[in-house]
Amino acid sequence: MFWHGHHPKEYVAVVPGLLENPDSILDISSHIFVGDTVDGGFSDWLVSFEGRPLPRWEAREETSKVLALGWHGSQGQDVSQDVGQDTLRAHCKCGGVDFLIKRPREREEADKPLDAKDWWVRSKNRYLAGNCACDSCRLTSGLEIVQWAYVPTPRLATASGEPYQFNCSTLKSFKSSENVTRYHCGRCGATVFFWRDSRPEVIDVAVGLLEAPSGARAEDWLDWRLKISHEEDATHARLLKAFKEGFEDWGKRNGKTYR
Repeated sequence: MFWHGHHPKEYVAVVPGLLENPDSILDISSHIFVGDTVDGGFSDWLVSFEGRPLPRWEAREETSKVLALGWHGSQGQDVSQDVGQDTLRAHCKCGGVDFLIKRPREREEADKPLDAKDWWVRSKNRYLAGNCACDSCRLTSGLEIVQWAYVPTPRLATASGEPYQFNCSTLKSFKSSENVTRYHCGRCGATVFFWRDSRPEVIDVAVGLLEAPSGARAEDWLDWRLKISHEEDATHARLLKAFKEGFEDWGKRNGKTYR
C-alpha cells in the first residue's frame, strides 16, 4: 500500500484509496508513464480534473513528452494477433501468479440483460469489463476505482493449457465478506481475483494483469460497461465526478452505449 522512493530524496507515496477523506487533501495534476499502457489506459477516461486538462506524460513528469488524447503506441504496428489469438496471458509483477484466459464461446444474442445466462459476453469474442468503486475493492487494492473483467472459471488455464486450480505458490486468498473471496499475490501484493459464492461459474479478473498487445484496456478482449459500480461508496467525490465525465465522453467517441 506504500511506494518508497530512495532517490533523489527519500519519500513515501500512499495509495489514495486508504484515505478517509481524500477530497480535503488531494489534488490530481497529471498522468505519468502513459507510454507503458500502449493505448492510453486509464488516462483516456480521466482527461481533466475540475476543468483543468491533465497532461499525459509518456514517462516521468516534466522529463518526457506529453502524449495527445487518442494516442496509441501500437500505431503503425500489426496488432491483429490480439484479435485472432485464442488465449491471453495474465500475470502479476513478480510472476508468481501467471495464467491464461481463453476466448469466450460465441453466442447468438450479444445484448442479453445482466441477469441472463452468459451475461459476461457482451459482444463477439469479448468479455464484459467494468469499473468498481465499492469500499471492499478500494480497501483491498488501495485504488479508488478498480477495473475488473468477468471471466467464466472454465476459461482460465495454466501456461500448459490445463484448467487453472487457484493453488500456485504465491496466490493467497481471504474472505472479504461472508460470500466473497478475494485473491492476491502474497509476494508482490497484486490484486488478482474476486469470487462471489452466488455466481461460482464466473470470476472477476483484475484487468491490470492482462498482457494484451492492443494495450492496457485490452479492447480486443474486453467490452467496457459505461457505468461505475457502487459509486455511492466513493470517498473522493471530486475524482468520481471527473472520471464519470471523461469515461462517458470516451464512450461517446467510441460509439459505446451499454450501461
